[in-house]
Amino acid sequence: MESRRRSAVGAGAIILLDAVQDEWCRASKMSIAALDIVFIGTSVYSVTVLRALIDASHRVVAVYTRPDRPVGRGREIGASPVKLFALDRSLMVCQPESFREERSAAELTELHPDLIVVVAYGRLLPQRVLDIPKFGCLN
Repeated sequence: MESRRRSAVGAGAIILLDAVQDEWCRASKMSIAALDIVFIGTSVYSVTVLRALIDASHRVVAVYTRPDRPVGRGREIGASPVKLFALDRSLMVCQPESFREERSAAELTELHPDLIVVVAYGRLLPQRVLDIPKFGCLN
């Protein structure tokens, strides 16, 4: 049951992205469009959607996740599931303390994303970050 639910979540994200991609094609009068996507997420649940994006051949230009934190009883520093997955796929990983910092927003702007996909990030994104991508953000 859990794997079917995760598959449905990933499929739903892909359907939305395909709709955005189709709109981009119409707007730019191009037959094939490759969207530059920035993914923002932290939890295991987020990995499901990130995996679906990659499996659907969307171009993920960067992955943003929360900074490494102490975890477990030993309070050892641990990376988020999204970071581990992204590094395993050789994706660029960014871990800003906050998007409220001008530097973090500027670095994201330099990527020129067409779309930002946010899944279980754990923090609210400021409006200036939501305004960066050409086609907005999917949460």
